[in-house]
Amino acid sequence: MSELTETTDLAGQGALTEAGAVAVLAQEAAAPDELDPNKTYSLLVPDGDHVELLDLEYRLPAPERARGTYRPATVGALIDHVTRHYDKDHTTIWVHPTSGRIAAVFNDTAPGEGATPGWRDHCSQLDLRHTDEWLFWRSKDGQLVSQTEFAEHIEDGVKEIVEPAAADMLELAQSFQAAASASFRSATRLADGTVQMQYDEQLDAKAGRSGEIPIPTEFTLAIAPFLGEEPYKITARLRYRLTSGTLRLGYRLERPNDVVRDALEQIAARLTDRFTHVFLGEPAGEIA
Repeated sequence: MSELTETTDLAGQGALTEAGAVAVLAQEAAAPDELDPNKTYSLLVPDGDHVELLDLEYRLPAPERARGTYRPATVGALIDHVTRHYDKDHTTIWVHPTSGRIAAVFNDTAPGEGATPGWRDHCSQLDLRHTDEWLFWRSKDGQLVSQTEFAEHIEDGVKEIVEPAAADMLELAQSFQAAASASFRSATRLADGTVQMQYDEQLDAKAGRSGEIPIPTEFTLAIAPFLGEEPYKITARLRYRLTSGTLRLGYRLERPNDVVRDALEQIAARLTDRFTHVFLGEPAGEIA
């Protein structure tokens, strides 16, 4: 085997074999190729085991088509965004009946036989968010808690109570807090529908007192299930349990899932009034 002659590289920074020097000269002598950004090129990677595509769209003055997924925060913002990009033939809107997800696909396949398929990669997606008020009242739905915890919950959410008057419910909460150390002995349903809670309270070693607290069997809330939407009236039915003088209180919201379902149907109706192709469900494939 013949020895390779060493020589200094063109930059003067080290020794190269003769073969290496020839390769460097060949690289520097090659004229640059002019590429057309309107075309896609295949590129053989250095190890030679596969080919990659070289897309030069980013070199164009503007993209070849709109793409990407936008994420508005409310139905109103979604409507504004869809209006901006709306195409009567190619835009489809999908409202999922339970998840609270609404998706608009701006470049979907147009209707009609023989229509050219759309790329379906230019979208707007809204994941409806529950309001803080809705989450607050749902957090204790169906639970029985101590009278102090119940009273604090009523005080924190009193602004959403519309029947009975918020002031009456606040007074009820304060009554339970004042009787926190009392022993409750009975509950009597009155003719007007309220329940009279009787209690005994030991004030000191010699004296005590008895009292009564009337509570409604239900109260009404006005809360919006989703951010940016109108409030719904929803009934909360009072629940209680007396065990060895200890009173536990709670409420159960009346069919909250029906409220969510109706809110979604109303949103779908609003979209149908504005746009042509609105569907219950979700678009095919995954939105990025």
